[in-house]
Amino acid sequence: MVGWLIFLLRMLGEHPLILRAFTVLLTSIIGLGIVLLCQKTLDQKYQAHAWLIGALYLCLPWSWLFFMVTTDTTLVLFMFCSGLVYMLADRQASASKALVLYALCGILLGLAFLSKYFSALLGFAFAIHCLIFRRKRLWAPFVILAFALPAICFNLWFNATHGWSNIMFNVFNRNQDKQWSIGTLIGYIAMVVYIITPWTIFYAFKSKKTFATNKKLVYSALTLWSVPFALFLVLSIKRSIGLHWVIGFVPFFMIWAAYRLHTEHLQKSIKWTIYLSIPHFLIFLTILFAPMSFWGKFNLQHKAVFLHKADQITQNLESSLPADGVIMAYAYSPAATLAFYHKAYVPVFGEGKFHSRQDDQIIDFKDFAGKTIRIYTGRQQNHDFYKAYFDEIQPQTMQVDGVDFYFVDGTNFNFEKYRDTVLKSVAQKYHNAPSWLPNLGDPYCERYGFDFCSPQK
Repeated sequence: MVGWLIFLLRMLGEHPLILRAFTVLLTSIIGLGIVLLCQKTLDQKYQAHAWLIGALYLCLPWSWLFFMVTTDTTLVLFMFCSGLVYMLADRQASASKALVLYALCGILLGLAFLSKYFSALLGFAFAIHCLIFRRKRLWAPFVILAFALPAICFNLWFNATHGWSNIMFNVFNRNQDKQWSIGTLIGYIAMVVYIITPWTIFYAFKSKKTFATNKKLVYSALTLWSVPFALFLVLSIKRSIGLHWVIGFVPFFMIWAAYRLHTEHLQKSIKWTIYLSIPHFLIFLTILFAPMSFWGKFNLQHKAVFLHKADQITQNLESSLPADGVIMAYAYSPAATLAFYHKAYVPVFGEGKFHSRQDDQIIDFKDFAGKTIRIYTGRQQNHDFYKAYFDEIQPQTMQVDGVDFYFVDGTNFNFEKYRDTVLKSVAQKYHNAPSWLPNLGDPYCERYGFDFCSPQK
C-alpha cells in the first residue's frame, strides 16, 4: 500500500517534503483521532483527558520522529482507523448500526493487511475481545473477516503469481537460523516500556478508577493493545521484534490510558515524556548539523558523508559514464539512495540479502548483456567477485568531503555466467517456495529459465 501512496505523492512532485508530507502529518492525524474518540467515550467531567492524552501521544519521542519512517505509514494509518471504527461499533447499542461499522472495520483491516501481514494481530484481538467480553457479538469477527477477505484474496493471488515473494520473505527467508534467546525477550520488554513510557504504565495500572462512559470500552481498548503485545512477547523468545512492529498498536494503549489515568497523572506523564524527548531532540539536531568530521569518532563518517552528499556522489558516478553504461550498487540501501538522485532505477549487482528484493520482480539482467556496468561499492572491496563477470574491470575512487568512495567499471557484462551463478543462487535461496504452495507464476524464475521454481506445465 505504501507504494501506491508514494505513487500518488510523486504526482505532486519529487521534493523530499512532498514525499514525506503524509508521514509528517500522520501522527498528528492519529493524535486528533485519539482526541475525538476519547471525547465521545469519556465521562463529561473528564473531557480534558481527551486533549491531555492526545498531547501525551504527540510528545512520545518516536511519535514526533515518525516522519523518518515510510514503509509503515499506511499500516499504522489503516490499523488505527480499523481499531477506532471497531470501538465505535462496540459502543453502539443497535446491532444494525454496529454491523455497518464492523463492515467498515473489516475493509480498513484488509487495507492494513495489504500493508503488512502482522496487522492480522489486530483482527485476532477483535476476535479475542468478542470471545471474552462481547459474547453477544460473536458474529462481529466473521463480519470483519468477510469484508477484509477481498484484500486477503488479492494478496494471495498476487503471491501465487509472483513466486510467493511476500510469504517467502516473511515466513521463511527472514527467519532462517533464528535461535531461542532470552536476550531478544528482554530487549522486547525494554522496548515496550520505552515506547509507552514507564510512568504511563505505572499510573495506568495503579489507577482503580475508570473515566469512560461505558466500562466495556475500557476492555475493548485494553484488548486491542494487550493481545498483540502478548503475541509479540511470545515471538520475541525466538526473534527480535522491531520497534516499527509495535507502534501501530500504541494508540490503543493511549486510549486505554485516557480511561484510566487521573488528570494529575496525565499531566505528570506529559511532563516526564517531554523530559524523555529532550535528549532525542538533541541527538536529532546533532545528526542534522554536526560537521562530517564529528562522525569519524564513531566510525560513521563514511555513512554520514554518503547520506549527506549522495547527490554529489551520484553526479560523480554519472560523469563520463559510457552511452551504454548502467549504474548499479552492491546493496539495496545505497542503490535506493542513488536512484533518487539518478532519476532512474539502480539495480543491485550480486545476490543481495533477503530484504528488498524488488529487483527480482522488475529487472531483467539480459538487458545488460555486453554493456558496461558501473558498480558503486562504497568502501573498497575484494574485486575478484566482479572479475568473473566482465572482460575487464577498472576499480576507481572518488573523494567527497575527505572520504574515499569506491566504484568499479566492468566492460562487456557476461550475462550467461552471471545467470548460472548469481541469479541461480538467488532463485534457490529466495524463490524455491514449498511444493504445497500452488505456483501460478514466478516472473523471476520464468524470466531466467529456472524450471525448478517455475510453474509446472
